[in-house]
Amino acid sequence: MKIFFFLLIIFSNEALGKTFIFGSCLHQKKSQVILNAIQEKKADKIIFMGDNVYGDVKDNTKNLKSAYNTAKVNLAQFNKHNILAIWDDHDYGINDGGSDFVHKQESKELFLNFWDIPKKDPRWKRQGIYFDYEEIINDNKIHFIFLDTRFNRSKLKKNKVNLKKKYTHDVNKSKTFLGYEQWTWVENIIKKDADVRFIVSSIQVIPEDHGFEKWSNFPEEKKKLFDLIKNHKNTYFLSGDRHISSIYKEKFKEKEFFEITSSGLNMAWKDNNEKDSKQIIDTINTNNFGLIRFSNRFFDVLFFDENGKKVHSSHFIIKR
Repeated sequence: MKIFFFLLIIFSNEALGKTFIFGSCLHQKKSQVILNAIQEKKADKIIFMGDNVYGDVKDNTKNLKSAYNTAKVNLAQFNKHNILAIWDDHDYGINDGGSDFVHKQESKELFLNFWDIPKKDPRWKRQGIYFDYEEIINDNKIHFIFLDTRFNRSKLKKNKVNLKKKYTHDVNKSKTFLGYEQWTWVENIIKKDADVRFIVSSIQVIPEDHGFEKWSNFPEEKKKLFDLIKNHKNTYFLSGDRHISSIYKEKFKEKEFFEITSSGLNMAWKDNNEKDSKQIIDTINTNNFGLIRFSNRFFDVLFFDENGKKVHSSHFIIKR
């Protein structure tokens, strides 16, 4: 009987682990019903991974300001102190935008003000909005690194051979996703001690087969990123952008790395059943959000539809 109660206590403690919700692609003018499902989960933190509003800029930032004004009403039920946010192209202000976007400084100010980032936060002085967050959960040091893949990103190479694929690989070693300042920061911040690390990239890191934005468009940059993490156990990628969700696996120098993409809070690409050579679960093409539930020895990744119904779950062991 004592053994039974001992095991019961262990599994009860495991069940009490913190939860982080994550997702992307939330158009402020479309149905917001998924926000009710997210609120009902009562997560400890919510990660918005980009395209948190759709406010593409024309001659000025009027559209972007208007998008944020609408989103302010939509998100009123959430405590912004519980939110961790990074941008992608449509809240950056231009589709597939990069370093040459002329309104990027104003866009950055709009983003930081909307998410109530304190003026003393280093993001206000950086070339971009990258940052990190760490927390002790069930005796594990959990470390999130949020990358800015917009502010300093070089121009992508258009695919002129296969018109069905918008962009192609560019082996020019001078091309960058992060820029010198951010790369230097990543190289230092990744030295922090962590039991589990999540690298949050608004665009996908592992997938290679589709013709849209992805780290594989600059293969030298992707290799550089994997070289940085190759000796770190329990490092995972979180990404958005694609209007579909799935999990991917890549083997790099005999080690396996996983990426969890959650995209389409209310912008799912319902006719997209694509398969990628690195994909390990079926494509989820309904409006959805992801949830990470931490315990002492593992964490679970679950996907829920806009009504809060579970559509998938995966289990990951925390390697010691």
